[in-house]
Amino acid sequence: MSLRVLLVEDSENDAILLLRKLRQGGYEPVHKRVDTPEELELALDGAQERGEPWELVISDYFMPRFRAPDALALLRRLGYDTPFIVVSGKVGEDLAVEVMQAGAQDYITKENMARLKVAVERGLREAEARRERERAEQALRQSESSLSAAQRIAHLGNWEYDIGRDEAYWSDELYRIFGFAPQGFVPTYKSFLNLIHPDDEKLLRGEVRAALYGRRGRIPSNIDYRIVRPNGEIRFVSTRYEVMRDASERPVRLIGTIHDVTERKQAEETLRESEERYRAVVEQAADGILLIDVDSKRILEANAVYQDLLGYAPEEILDLTLYDLVPYSRESMDCYVERVRIEKSYVSGERRHRRKDGSLVDVEVSANTISYSSKEALCVVVRDITERKRSAETLRETREAERQRMARDLHDGALQDLTYALAEAQILQVLSEDPKLDERLKQQLEALRRAAGGLRSAVYNLRLEDEQNRPFRTLLETLVEQNRNMVPDWNIHLEVADEVPQVSLKETGTELLRVVQEGLSNARRHSEARNVRVTVWVESNELVAEVSDDGRGFGPDSGSGIGLKSMKERTAALGGEVAVESEPGEGTRVRIRTPMPR
Repeated sequence: MSLRVLLVEDSENDAILLLRKLRQGGYEPVHKRVDTPEELELALDGAQERGEPWELVISDYFMPRFRAPDALALLRRLGYDTPFIVVSGKVGEDLAVEVMQAGAQDYITKENMARLKVAVERGLREAEARRERERAEQALRQSESSLSAAQRIAHLGNWEYDIGRDEAYWSDELYRIFGFAPQGFVPTYKSFLNLIHPDDEKLLRGEVRAALYGRRGRIPSNIDYRIVRPNGEIRFVSTRYEVMRDASERPVRLIGTIHDVTERKQAEETLRESEERYRAVVEQAADGILLIDVDSKRILEANAVYQDLLGYAPEEILDLTLYDLVPYSRESMDCYVERVRIEKSYVSGERRHRRKDGSLVDVEVSANTISYSSKEALCVVVRDITERKRSAETLRETREAERQRMARDLHDGALQDLTYALAEAQILQVLSEDPKLDERLKQQLEALRRAAGGLRSAVYNLRLEDEQNRPFRTLLETLVEQNRNMVPDWNIHLEVADEVPQVSLKETGTELLRVVQEGLSNARRHSEARNVRVTVWVESNELVAEVSDDGRGFGPDSGSGIGLKSMKERTAALGGEVAVESEPGEGTRVRIRTPMPR
């Protein structure tokens, strides 16, 4: 058995003898030897800091700088209750008695070392018993303190009443509930009744009489009533008590609790007033309002606006459930209700509700949970957005027609003219024999190429809406090929992982392609790169796209331009994020993460 033992001994040979005896007694001592007060204090504090305090101190009586009583006094002064055994030569009965009276667990002469094992076992056992007793006392103090704190926080006091003696015990919290100091009030049955509100005293007397002499047996009783404090303040309390009877079933004691429920009563009154105000708001609201029982999903109430919206009579709609009013599955609606219960308030946006004739109406929905007739209810606010949807669709169609017209005009007009001008400039460069003119033409050709590339990108973005139904991989390959044609000097490599869906990703795919195109445009305009890589893969149910180049890169002080801002805005709209890594001379890496669309 391992034993951490501190040896206060100036003789190394005697220390070796002590350790041998401990090993013979079945211990594996982890030890340290000291022989001065300074070393003793350092050894004690060092072991405590390591979390490995000494379990036993064995001390010689006489040492050059101090004696065993001095070592014991230092040990106790530092706050250590470690067992202390003196092992020494014969020092006389008076000195042995002195050190034992000072608190040593035992005194053993070096001629009688056979007693060491027994002394160590007894010392360790007594130390453990002291620790257990201290822990029990601490636990009791903590329990009493926790009970008192819990009663104070809960405004709950306990009491006992001896019927024969007309004597009562009240807890400290009970005195606080009634507004008295423990020394300022003697609780008896009469003095207690004097604290009851006059309108409730008769009720309380009858309740107690029925409990004592009625036929309730030992069933606990409950009663709510009002009390009047010495300062005139009225409080609401709730009493729960039980009658204790003797062998002949005669009542001898009452024992119970009193709970201050004033705040609860006030909250109930506030709730009642709130429900009245709520009902007034519901009846006058311009939006449809629906109350649903969160457990059964039955309709508890619907205002006239909602009834008219769906075409139901008041008595008809109360026979329905949430499942009858929406064209969605039970599982999805159960999840919706649970989400509102957890978040307490939830805006679910645009939905559809089912009219009585089976047709669907577009609505905007928000919901939260409220207390309704002591139950939890879902309060759903429904706004008819039919006209808004019709206007939005008309606007979308108008914008779509305008987008198609712009793409056609740019492609058939400006892009063709720009391509023709580029070809003419290239011919002039070939025919030119003037070096200065040739250099100017070279610069203009480069400007024309950039303009043509940017225009092609704009046309591509405008036409993306028309190609939403094409597979995402195909659109990505088309985009990369277009950029290869725009920058022939580039080496653009495309890598798409196998797990990337082979089908159309609809709006998510379109927006992600625009972000990738913006990344390629930034690389083309600013990076001076020779090699560009586009990589797309799936990671943790996210679609990840990365555009990297070996260009000149940039530092942290370069700021972000319009292109990066646009990429971040588009990605954020998809619920994703953009990360940019770059250092001067080390190229740039742009990584886009978006949730994988269904």
